[in-house]
Amino acid sequence: MSENKIKKISEGADRFQRWESVIRSHETDFWKVGEALINIKVNELWREEYSGKPYKSWEDYIEKAWGYISRAKRLMQAAKLHEKLSEAGMSDETFRRIVKHEAQADKLSKVASLSKNEMEKFVEAVEEKAEDADFESASEAFKEIKPPKFKSSPEKLTPEERKKLLIKALDKAGKNFDSKIEAIFDEFADPETVDSWLKNFAESILERLSK
Repeated sequence: MSENKIKKISEGADRFQRWESVIRSHETDFWKVGEALINIKVNELWREEYSGKPYKSWEDYIEKAWGYISRAKRLMQAAKLHEKLSEAGMSDETFRRIVKHEAQADKLSKVASLSKNEMEKFVEAVEEKAEDADFESASEAFKEIKPPKFKSSPEKLTPEERKKLLIKALDKAGKNFDSKIEAIFDEFADPETVDSWLKNFAESILERLSK
């Protein structure tokens, strides 16, 4: 084995031990556990040459070494959320207040999809709360930046609104239908074959509308 290969394995083993130490000692700052898991996964430090154990895969390592798989995904997601918020200026102290465990991080995961400007506004709004900042205030701050889109149920629509929606839906379906018709005519040269297909298609549509 070359000297460079030996050095690479030694460095990888050292990193593996350091990240595993983080997992064992940072249960409170759970996002640091997620960060450690990300580094082990991305760099494949779970492999036998680094870990010293014959794990078959990342999942095999997580299950045998730590006893969880789904939680590992939530912890890594929390680490990514923490990274995004830190880059936007949020302190670790504030993050601890608004996200006390990975389940709350999961519920705030959509925050990571904000644009840079939106993220900065979110962090500013939360940081202004100071010691009053918590999960609820963070959720409200997100809703102010990204209000939820509510869809009216059919029974709450007026006849005119329902008519407009139906016309819009039919128009969209019509465009899709036109492309299907072109494909059918290209595929079948025999007009009778096309007519038969159209008849069956029309009957199926009428049957669905009658239900």
